[in-house]
Amino acid sequence: MHIWWRQKGESMHNRTSILVASFAGNSEIWRLADFFLRKYWPDLPYNIYLGANGEDRRSDVPAGWTYLNLGPDRSWAESMNEYLAAVPAESVFLLLDDFLLSGEPDKEAIIAAAKLVEDGRADYVILHAKRSPGRPLDEQFARVKRYDDSLTTLKPEIWNKIFFTRLLGLGLDPWEFERKACLFPEARKGRYFAVRRDAYPIRHCLEKGRYQPWLKDYLASEGCELRLDPRRAVLTPADLAARRKPIGRIRKAFFRLFEHSYANYLAKKIAYTLNEARK
Repeated sequence: MHIWWRQKGESMHNRTSILVASFAGNSEIWRLADFFLRKYWPDLPYNIYLGANGEDRRSDVPAGWTYLNLGPDRSWAESMNEYLAAVPAESVFLLLDDFLLSGEPDKEAIIAAAKLVEDGRADYVILHAKRSPGRPLDEQFARVKRYDDSLTTLKPEIWNKIFFTRLLGLGLDPWEFERKACLFPEARKGRYFAVRRDAYPIRHCLEKGRYQPWLKDYLASEGCELRLDPRRAVLTPADLAARRKPIGRIRKAFFRLFEHSYANYLAKKIAYTLNEARK
């Protein structure tokens, strides 16, 4: 087990810390994430913890990050539980390793979101605006509808650590956590909020373990001299075409009409129950 600190100053906000969720196999993108954090948020007020089980890759850890390497790579839920237990904070600002900060964040909104969680008023605040939000809380935040189809999405968000740990006990993988956790009573008991305007712009640099085709040119345009690992594949035009299955406008409009409704939740719940019964 390795919990390793690199040069790290005192944080202004010790009740919330950033947790970058990763694993040893993605070590070459850690410095990419660090480059964009330093570029667009040089006065970042939070301590950064890097959770990455598996092979010890401390030589790849960016300066100032605390490295949590807690043993062999395990399931996502098990690893996340270990990382959370090792972070000495009440709440965590969760960042997936392949989400690159792509512009200046709304620092005021992020600090306000962290305070909502720290003060016990929220269990989760997503830092991207919902297309179909619930009732406004104030000028900055709105409630997330109880039956939101992506109630626990893993886009950048701030979590109450105890509540997050409870949901990880469901044993879901990341995809299931985003799309299926809403089907469980444990998740629907939470207090969910979203910013009313995007507060943390990102670009997703990996898909299914492969680089996005735009990434190399994007890094050059941003003045990033870090090189991509030639051993990792790049998505091809055929890959991109395969994932973009066209749907008609009427079908798309119908889906959006019901995606955050009780009817959609009920349909998903029945399908999930039947699928589990077949196993």
